[in-house]
Amino acid sequence: MRPACMVSAALVAALWGCAAPTGSGTGSGSGSEPSLLERGKEALSNVLGGLDSKPMISRLNPGAYEPSNEAIGDEIDINDKRVSHGLVPLPAATTYANRVLDKLKAASGVTDVPGRVFVVANDQLDAGATPDGNIFVSLGYLRNLQNEDQLAALLAHELGHVLLHHHDSNWIGRKQKEMMSFFEDSALLKNTLENVVSGNKAPTKPYTPGQQETLDRMLLLVKLNDRALQPAWGRRQEAEADRLGVDLMIKAGYSVADGTLPWLGKVAEWDAQQAKLRAELAAERQASIEALSSQGRIDASAKMALDGAMKDVLEEMARAHDDGSKRLEEIDVYLDKVHANSEVARKATVAPYTQFMQQRDVKATIDGYREAFVARNQVVDRKFAQALPTLRRLTGSGVIASHALPNYLMFEAQRGGGGSSAANEQALRRSLAASEPTWEPFDSAAAYYGARNQKAAIHEVGRNAMAKFSNAPSAYPRLVALYTRYGMKDEAANVFVECRRKQAQMRLACEKALKK
Repeated sequence: MRPACMVSAALVAALWGCAAPTGSGTGSGSGSEPSLLERGKEALSNVLGGLDSKPMISRLNPGAYEPSNEAIGDEIDINDKRVSHGLVPLPAATTYANRVLDKLKAASGVTDVPGRVFVVANDQLDAGATPDGNIFVSLGYLRNLQNEDQLAALLAHELGHVLLHHHDSNWIGRKQKEMMSFFEDSALLKNTLENVVSGNKAPTKPYTPGQQETLDRMLLLVKLNDRALQPAWGRRQEAEADRLGVDLMIKAGYSVADGTLPWLGKVAEWDAQQAKLRAELAAERQASIEALSSQGRIDASAKMALDGAMKDVLEEMARAHDDGSKRLEEIDVYLDKVHANSEVARKATVAPYTQFMQQRDVKATIDGYREAFVARNQVVDRKFAQALPTLRRLTGSGVIASHALPNYLMFEAQRGGGGSSAANEQALRRSLAASEPTWEPFDSAAAYYGARNQKAAIHEVGRNAMAKFSNAPSAYPRLVALYTRYGMKDEAANVFVECRRKQAQMRLACEKALKK
């Protein structure tokens, strides 16, 4: 019997501290007390919520895949991610990743499994699957994986959610929308402040320049921040997808030792970094609320609501799923119980992934976006002069010169830095005309015309946006918010009515947007 943690120790100890056992971990014979390692393994087995010792793949019904009752249609599904995240036109990456996905689908024994892999303009370690079977992987993930087996581990986990129909729980979809981004909650602060300013309890003095800059930065951060692709899965669903992912890896001939275990090690390291960041952001946001409250900028009831909202978000994020280190321990137990005699330590498939990453267009795209993400942070921090040289180079020539993100950032940086109107318009037009559109340039176009009080032009921007994204569900609340922002109440109300009629699942989001 393979000692628990033995395989993972050599590979990921540096990442999460799994100590290699000194003994076999199977006890010393009849009459002996269970070792600490065995007791730990038994406890971890219980934590898995009653999951039995059978391979998770045995739960799949061979034959044709039954579509999820939450599926919205492939074209709409992809357009929805274009709206909320922005896709990267990188055919070489999607072709390569889909070949790996096809091997995993074949290993499942289920036929006609829908979905393809798409690359998202996100520098985080982020990935997620939708009810339509599509898997969206960030550029940051592609850059941080080291071999094809690690890519297969990531895709096998996401495919596991699809094959096990985890999306069929409606509350999962709601939690995904609620927990998309910690930063989104800061928009509530701005809305509350605007209500105070326009109501009976308006402060006697305007915001100080420092306060206004803080609010502006928070809003821009909401606008530019990457929203998480990973739904708020329950612990049991994460454990099931991890287990099925391991089964698919083994059947497809990939290495668990060089794929799944180091991939979960990366997840563990990332989760620790994000937990620290969330704590820092919470402290910063709480300090802002306290300062504004002490200056009479928000009343006691608003402060209580904001405090409660932040507490709920943080607690829900903490409960959503186990971090990578815990999942790694549980997978080690699963390997020991179910795959003890399997060949799980095959040599990693390194060469194809290395060659893929060194392809000219792939490397240039990943490197270019990495610079664009740095420039984006500078724009968020209002360091426009620092961002402009990089953005001028990225939009002047190269493989991403016509992409939406760098041109959109170019527009924002030039506008923030007082650039010429003609140069701003050129960058904005290029971002709007990109082959892979994102929502942000349409927001920027509305702001451009809003500064000139050109309501008809704003209305046209909204119509063009909905046409561009084929009326994707997540576009509705964004368009309601866009029209509301510029006082176009009739237009916002019309979109809200259409939202209620055509996209019932977005009704609450549209209502919230209408009240902003």
